[in-house]
Amino acid sequence: ADLWHKTLQGLGFQMRPPLRDQDATRDGIVAALSSLIGEARAGDTLVVQYAGHGAQVPDVDGDEAGGDTPGEDEALCPVDFADGRFVIDDDIAALVARLPDGAQLTFLLDCCHSGTGSRFAGNPADQKPVDPTARARFVRMTDALRQAHRADREGMAAGRGKAASPRFGFGGPAQRASMREGCFAACQAH
Repeated sequence: ADLWHKTLQGLGFQMRPPLRDQDATRDGIVAALSSLIGEARAGDTLVVQYAGHGAQVPDVDGDEAGGDTPGEDEALCPVDFADGRFVIDDDIAALVARLPDGAQLTFLLDCCHSGTGSRFAGNPADQKPVDPTARARFVRMTDALRQAHRADREGMAAGRGKAASPRFGFGGPAQRASMREGCFAACQAH
């Protein structure tokens, strides 16, 4: 975070203080993104960098039927993720939809998804017992986390009258040409 902050500042970006540790809650991340996008004007170039945990969570609104991860939303894991408080791709899409015409947004996402089975998961029989003081390298999606996520999303949907979130997929050339955001990601969606 410090290196990205210094690098972007050196490139002439006006920097905001990074969200760290207890400040990096779901509400804190959404509020920071909302403020950044809300203050943007035509001609602005915005950069958002996230380094942390990523996960796949159950799609509770049914908009992930196709694509490379059917039935799953990709999610950032804020400090309060254990309470089901993920920042999912639908949340980010709804915020990006508010980006003013003529403004550009680039996401730099350095995170992975739980259960990759390739980079860190390995063979469960070969894994050593978990050291309770060690920092986890990825988030294991347990049944309790799935239930907490569903409960959190259902509570939010009830509060907004189940309004649909806008979705941004990778459609044809016309849709790609109209996109005003880009993303550099450390891992594939799956």
